[in-house]
Amino acid sequence: MFAVALVPILARAEKVNVFLIGGQSNADGRAAISGLPTELQAVQGDIAIHWATAGNGSSSLNQSGYSLLMPGFSNSSGSFGPEVTFGRAMADFYADRGEHVALIKHAQGGTGLETHWQAGGDATQDNDGFVYRLFQEVVDTGMTNIQSAFPPEGGGQIEVSIEGMIWMQGEKDSNTTESALHYQANLTEFIGDVRSTYGTELPFVLGQLSANQIGTGGGATNRELVRSAQGTVATALSATEMVVTDTFGLKADNLHFSASGQHDLGFAFASQMQSLLSATNDFKSASFDFGVSADGNAYEQAGWTLLELPQSGAPSPQLSAADASTGWTVMLETAKPDDLRGRNRDPLDATTGGTLTLDDVYIDFVTGLETLSINNLDPAKQYDVQLIMFDDNASDGRTQTVTNITDSASDLLGTGTGPGGGSSLTSDLDFSVFGTGLSPDSNGDLTFLFANSDTVDRSLVNGLIITEVESLASADFDGNEDVDGADLLTWQQGLGLAGQTDNTNGDANGDGDIDNADLIIWQNQYGTSPGTQSAFTVVPEPSSLALCIVVGMTLVYRRASSAEFG
Repeated sequence: MFAVALVPILARAEKVNVFLIGGQSNADGRAAISGLPTELQAVQGDIAIHWATAGNGSSSLNQSGYSLLMPGFSNSSGSFGPEVTFGRAMADFYADRGEHVALIKHAQGGTGLETHWQAGGDATQDNDGFVYRLFQEVVDTGMTNIQSAFPPEGGGQIEVSIEGMIWMQGEKDSNTTESALHYQANLTEFIGDVRSTYGTELPFVLGQLSANQIGTGGGATNRELVRSAQGTVATALSATEMVVTDTFGLKADNLHFSASGQHDLGFAFASQMQSLLSATNDFKSASFDFGVSADGNAYEQAGWTLLELPQSGAPSPQLSAADASTGWTVMLETAKPDDLRGRNRDPLDATTGGTLTLDDVYIDFVTGLETLSINNLDPAKQYDVQLIMFDDNASDGRTQTVTNITDSASDLLGTGTGPGGGSSLTSDLDFSVFGTGLSPDSNGDLTFLFANSDTVDRSLVNGLIITEVESLASADFDGNEDVDGADLLTWQQGLGLAGQTDNTNGDANGDGDIDNADLIIWQNQYGTSPGTQSAFTVVPEPSSLALCIVVGMTLVYRRASSAEFG
């Protein structure tokens, strides 16, 4: 097929997340490219793929090297597989982190787990079936060549890790009763072998045979044996999910997925993979519900940590209990503590789309300067914060603002303006203010300032949700792989600059401004270098640690013999 060379945009990622694709013909793809939406027929300039061709049951490989993803990476001319929509969805999943996605794919039609994909049960290739050995050869080559496919700008290092695998197979094993009966044990052993080779608890998503694939051969009984085995394995093994394909379109042969079927299959694989990845990311999260003690527990959101205030005469500041799982607390300071009040509301949760049963805490804005701080955070981490608010009197049209004033910064997070049209609570304005990638100060505090264009009336805060996020911050401003005094000098010279597009002048956290928050990151990273584990470094979960390479370093495989490929 026509391959499109990688473009420079791929060189700007600090990390590349690799996903493996294996199986038989429906993993390889037999769907007509013309059936894809127009935008998915085009080259996807932010996704790379390494792919190898081989005829059904063939031991002869022709590896393509890395190309930009587009339809056509199939042994069947003019066809595509799940990689098109899977790759698109996974790239979108990582886009906000500034990371890229690469796919490594090898699938052969007419191949089964009983023989071709047989797994020896460990990280060696002893007793592995020949197609499974070819698959490992393709992965080896892809992981080796990815160093040149993703050269970092200006040298330096790049992190690459295998994050998961998708698998569409089982048709061949439904042809005989013997292989159908063995399928559960064979699939269990295969997933175990994959994880021995590429990472303990590597997220694994398998596609279940469709109940409508009557063209599989072997009859309905064998097909149901395989389908049942697939469901059992997906339920029994951790970090494993299954895509149910019964509603996906099939071609006239009632065996291969049509263009619409492959379109849906890829997106479904991505949805399940993202669910597994979100579950394995050990990022802390806490939710706080602000209320009044007079309500008892009538308006509490189950599972949230409470900051309960007296109905009147509340001293200032008010400190919440520590969240049980994280130890984080919230402190609310008000200039007129006797004006703290509570009332029930059910605001919309902008994250989930559901409703939250939360009290309202009135903050009197006569002074116009009220603060809320989140405490006991890790200064070396970054956080996303959702502040859940609403306007006490929507008819006045006043504007409420929330500003991040941590370390004397003054970063406006968001505003909410009453729409007018009534003063009853049912017409009040519910809104959320979001802060993303926020860095605490050296004491582990995030502090927010509330202000109101109407200094006579009040604003209300229902609660907040805070989540630790993977940080892309770097204080290695000169790119020499060492955070040292030279980087501090760079920060000092750039202090006060705005509109930054990279970290070369001292913008460590990537918010566009060079300020005290960037100095804290330098302090936390001082003496470290990329690729070394420090208090700041985000350490990949076991799935990521399984296979992690850095440009200029040797690939390390979880294999019994690290010296041989294939």
